[in-house]
Amino acid sequence: MPVQRSAEEVGRLGDEIYERDVRTQVEATCHGKIVAIDIVGGDYAIGDTVLIASERLREQRPGADVWSVRVGFQTLRNFRIFFLRPDSRSDLYPCSSSNSQHLAI
Repeated sequence: MPVQRSAEEVGRLGDEIYERDVRTQVEATCHGKIVAIDIVGGDYAIGDTVLIASERLREQRPGADVWSVRVGFQTLRNFRIFFLRPDSRSDLYPCSSSNSQHLAI
């Protein structure tokens, strides 16, 4: 049975493995690429996108608990959070109402 982890725990474990085992191996030659790391076993795969790196890792470890990072950057990607008004599907409002539903795009 897979262990259920919080997003914070997955991030902490992924950061630890990346800093301890992966960073020195990929930083010089893979700047800007995505590294997908199995936070349980420490295996990793590299790709141009999150999907490619994750698929490569899951070919090696089908049940991998995957955390990803972009080599040479502090964040994987920038994103903005918008809220949808509950009474309208098409109106997007930037971070305006505490009663709205979250939609990350």
